[in-house]
Amino acid sequence: MKGKSIFLLLVLALLTLLAVVAIWTQIIPQYRARGEVRISPFKPHLVFKTEESGMIPFYESFVNTQVSVIKCPRVLGRVLDHQDVRNMQWFKNPPKTLKQRLLSDPTDPPMERLKEALSVRPRRNTELIDVSFMDAVAKDAQIIVNAVLDQYLKYILEASDEESEELYRKLVEIYNSLKTEIDLKQTILINLRKELRTAEPQELISAMRVRLDQKQTRLKDLQNLITIVEKTIEQAKLANSNEVPFGSGLGDGPDYSTDPKWEELNESVRALKHQLVTSRLKPKHSDYILIEEELEFAVKSLRLREELLQRRWRDRTGNKVGLPPTEPNVGGYMPGTKPGEFFYDSVEGLTLEGRLALAQEEERQLSDEVEKDQKELGHLLEKAQEYDHVTAQLLEKRQLFDAVRRRKEQKDMERNVPSSMGISILSRAAVPTEPHNDRRILYTAIVLALYLTVGSCIAILGRKRETEKEKKGQ
Repeated sequence: MKGKSIFLLLVLALLTLLAVVAIWTQIIPQYRARGEVRISPFKPHLVFKTEESGMIPFYESFVNTQVSVIKCPRVLGRVLDHQDVRNMQWFKNPPKTLKQRLLSDPTDPPMERLKEALSVRPRRNTELIDVSFMDAVAKDAQIIVNAVLDQYLKYILEASDEESEELYRKLVEIYNSLKTEIDLKQTILINLRKELRTAEPQELISAMRVRLDQKQTRLKDLQNLITIVEKTIEQAKLANSNEVPFGSGLGDGPDYSTDPKWEELNESVRALKHQLVTSRLKPKHSDYILIEEELEFAVKSLRLREELLQRRWRDRTGNKVGLPPTEPNVGGYMPGTKPGEFFYDSVEGLTLEGRLALAQEEERQLSDEVEKDQKELGHLLEKAQEYDHVTAQLLEKRQLFDAVRRRKEQKDMERNVPSSMGISILSRAAVPTEPHNDRRILYTAIVLALYLTVGSCIAILGRKRETEKEKKGQ
């Protein structure tokens, strides 16, 4: 029995030795290289604050996003393309695990192994991101960490510059487009001013409307006059057929009551006479004397008007027919007319029919002028509306252009500031001098402790059995 215990102890010792050898040969110590990236919550600016400067919104989300950017394939692909990384033993001939050696599995691609071994974690309540890598070769771990830091910072700068350049390019395009549009609008306004012959089309429209209203009023008066002349001719023909001269009905002259001016003067005389009769003023009173003077003046004006109407009546009828007196209008529109009279009034020695023909000709020409002025006014209104529309567009474009111009000037000044978004490498990786979390000694101590424990149990059991046998033999 004693020999059996010794055999068991020898087997246990052999197993312990094999376990220790396996621990020290199969467990490869890993060296950990670590670098730090600092992400400032503020983007620097030179003079003007732009979208690339100032406080970073949603800072924590931004930091977490940078963790993903560091481990993105674009950055790691650049790391693997680095010549120093490609010369490493980790890249050329990576060590296989026990499982891979037993199952003859191929090693994982470099990208997968790099993602698995690379650790990127933000440090709580700080502006730092820890970047670390584990490898059996300390120098290789340092090279990979520094390569990751360099390629990440380079990628961020390129991406930021590319975005900034794209924004600046679009800004320049908008700047040039607005400038071209403003020049075009100004050219249109210049042409409209030349066509309108004024920079204030509303004033021109107002003046043209006044002139058109005057012509329309004159045309209406002229049409009324033609109607009266036509009726006069008809009455004259009727009077000639009955051998009764046209006039007051007795053949003694014109009918004054058909003249508005005569009616007005006659009414004024009657009113002044009635005022004198009903007045309680004394004849020597100053107001009474003033009324008498006004009455005398009104009577003289009435007599002069009657003489004028008598003279016109004789000229137009040739002592045969009478033409109702007419009131001249403003302006002269036919050749030979003067302001304040119609055309036929300026021609002497014509019959009534001849004067009617001239009045109708003047009506036709005046109608043409009114129609022409209406078309011109409509065209002017269209051009004025276009002028106002282009002016409003030009004002809007200029306001937008000023904003874009100021923005472009700010961008031109801030383009010299590196657009790294406040990201920098705080500390680069150094070559680690000791393995990270080396458990070989611990595992060896555990194996030896197990060996001593099991060996002691075997020895105690063997000793106990020998004692029992000795007792039975006695």
